[in-house]
Amino acid sequence: MKKFMKKGYSKYIILFVILAVLLLALAIKPLLTVVFGQEIYLQTRIYDPRDIFRGDYIHLAYEISEISTDKVDEELKKILKENRYDENQKIYIALSLEEKYHQVEKVTLTPPKEGVYLKAEGAYIRRREDSTMVVNYPWDKYYIPENTGKALEEKMRHNESYARIKVLNGYGVLMELIINEE
Repeated sequence: MKKFMKKGYSKYIILFVILAVLLLALAIKPLLTVVFGQEIYLQTRIYDPRDIFRGDYIHLAYEISEISTDKVDEELKKILKENRYDENQKIYIALSLEEKYHQVEKVTLTPPKEGVYLKAEGAYIRRREDSTMVVNYPWDKYYIPENTGKALEEKMRHNESYARIKVLNGYGVLMELIINEE
């Protein structure tokens, strides 16, 4: 072992350990969410894009992606209306279970003290009569086998579809896309 260390391999071992720890650190948050997170169901809407580098995937839009501004905290609403909103500013979407899907209860700048909530970035208020706030979630792409996107999109257009997501402290992991075929 001493001969091994004298040849200068110790710096490669240290580098390997550092890289392994960094990769492990990246996987801890999603892994903890999958194991300990609360399961929620969100209604989805889709369209089928194609990316030459990533292949077929379905771009998911959720019913909770468009939120009525009467559910938005006054402080956040003021920031959005004055166009002082930073796209990287975190917002917190408190959810409540209504029938079988989770719906938006309130949107704030601070995390709720209890209940299920999602953390998001990059929201804006659409300038129309209905004044809706649009939120993009980080798990909006669902990768599928090559050349199956159009068929799946057609199936989802004619049937109810929803996503099973695990949430822990505002962080969500898309677990499964479910299509109710009737």
